[in-house]
Amino acid sequence: MREHSRYELTQKLTAKDPQLSRAEIGALLDACADSGEQSDARYAEALVRSRRAKGYGRQRIVAELRQHQIAATWVEEAFASSDAGEETESMRCLVVLTKWMRRQTKPTPEKAYRFLQTKGFNFSEAQQAVEQIFR
Repeated sequence: MREHSRYELTQKLTAKDPQLSRAEIGALLDACADSGEQSDARYAEALVRSRRAKGYGRQRIVAELRQHQIAATWVEEAFASSDAGEETESMRCLVVLTKWMRRQTKPTPEKAYRFLQTKGFNFSEAQQAVEQIFR
């Protein structure tokens, strides 16, 4: 099983049983959080790990966490715990671009920038990686 955000569970419960009131759903989710069965902090950590393993950049991951209404403190803590002793975002960007380049027949810097942008890397990281690859 995977972790679920409070927002996601609210959406699922509302769709499954429309007769449940917001207060009832809130009370149910509060009980789940109190017992440790649901945690937005754990959800954020799991999502950050998962998306980074798939080669996504910080901007895209943060946007996804915002869609799930994860508090900014949980977002920062998830990135802090994920960053401990690992490579930097710039190094991850270079690794993702290098991997992408192996599958391309006619790569261009423009295509590389576009690819990194869709993966959620900021412009300066993408620029460094593209300059390093296309020197």
